[in-house]
Amino acid sequence: MGAEVEKTEYSAEDRMRFRREVNQELETFAWMLAHAEFDSTFPKIGLELELNLVDHEMQPSMSNDDVLDHLGEHFQSELARFNIEVNVSPRPVATGASPSLEHVVLDHLREAEEAAAEAGCRMVPIGILPTLRSEHLQGEWISRGARYTALEKAILAERGGEGATLDITGPTGERIEMYVPDIAPAAACTSLQMHRQVSPENFATFWNAAQLVSAVQVAVGANSPFLFGKRLWAETRIPLFEQVLDTRTPELRNQNVRSRAIFGRDWITSPADLFRENIGSYPALLPELFELPATEGGPGSAHPGNLKGQAPELPRLLLHNGTVWRWNRGIYDVVDGVPHLRVENRVLPAGPTAADTLANCALYYGLVRTLVDQSPHAWVGFAHAEAERNFYAAAEHGLDAKLRWPGFTGPVPVTQLVTEHLIPLARAGLLSGGTTPEDADTYLGTVRRRCEKGVNGAVWQTRAVEQLEGQGMDRDAALTEMTRLYWENNATHAPVDQWPLPA
Repeated sequence: MGAEVEKTEYSAEDRMRFRREVNQELETFAWMLAHAEFDSTFPKIGLELELNLVDHEMQPSMSNDDVLDHLGEHFQSELARFNIEVNVSPRPVATGASPSLEHVVLDHLREAEEAAAEAGCRMVPIGILPTLRSEHLQGEWISRGARYTALEKAILAERGGEGATLDITGPTGERIEMYVPDIAPAAACTSLQMHRQVSPENFATFWNAAQLVSAVQVAVGANSPFLFGKRLWAETRIPLFEQVLDTRTPELRNQNVRSRAIFGRDWITSPADLFRENIGSYPALLPELFELPATEGGPGSAHPGNLKGQAPELPRLLLHNGTVWRWNRGIYDVVDGVPHLRVENRVLPAGPTAADTLANCALYYGLVRTLVDQSPHAWVGFAHAEAERNFYAAAEHGLDAKLRWPGFTGPVPVTQLVTEHLIPLARAGLLSGGTTPEDADTYLGTVRRRCEKGVNGAVWQTRAVEQLEGQGMDRDAALTEMTRLYWENNATHAPVDQWPLPA
């Protein structure tokens, strides 16, 4: 939810000054893209994984402070008190689908589970906690820290003090239609975020490739079919997040003004396209003022792009970028004085297991690598609007989705598209990046089995609940028992397609 801030209220003067200074930083960023040396010789990948905390009855446990007291620097809070996040340290691209990365993810998950046990609760990696109810999001639900409170105030102010309306309908007609006065339901969305470091000249092709493959990722990796007791989309996180964080008033929506939580408008040709659109199209939610000079390292400095060996941090640009929620986001960062760029892929839910996480990584990193290396690029001549339609069709229907894809004359079942066409491309991309054939086949084999069996996290959850309800349980009891079984199966580390259904 962005960097920490000091204020929770901002004046008109703060906003005017921030607007002026963030535009100065944008100019510096554009100048750097043309002149500065970015770190990209040995590109890295990184992961962020958001987790839920539950009590022994599988209900949300508002105990992230207590859990974090037992954890180290890789862990931090998230929006709600029943969320924590683990950050996997950056590592070479070749380890993007490897036992070494799987072991690191497993170790972090074990750390989180042990810390949760110390605090009297449990940890569940899942897209939306099935036992979450709207009453859990009342009272003291928000995590400590000024940034969360400031963000909520800013979003509500942008909407003229109004809340948001949730309206999501599932495949069997179950529907959530409700007014929510704050941003609390966004805390239901726990995700896997995958980072890929890229050079400035290759950024646009990597981002465009990520946009194209996002629908496939969501369909294959869906793991969020329940919200507030209702069966909704296969990946309900997508519409839930967008609706809760939509800062537009009804009048602005009627004018087709774009939301701050978006898939995107079009293919891009430069990373500056994204940052320029963010600043030009969206007012600052958190116009925090920094002492760091806006011109540090910029065209007006004595040593452009390099002040005492340090690249400019551009804190206003970064803060503003963090309040426009693209499903594929551009990241500028500075490490040890050296700037770099990343594409952050945010489309996937958390879980079900480390093995599933690595399978999702293998499909994404491998497929994007191949698409970037192809000539001409697959998206040339393919409408970005089709990629957007694919994305929402995949979120709604999961493994039952039919998608349009470059080179195909009509919609193709996503399971057929993945098994017959995309897995070979992903495998080639992994091998060219340094993954061993054995590891590539192991992780992509999990993706293949999901498609062949028709089972991902969303399917397992819905089938388990149907079976439990068939045994006489009501919906609440079935969701609670399913969550308990999910937690138990997660502990086996087996991919979700191998999980048994309730006896």
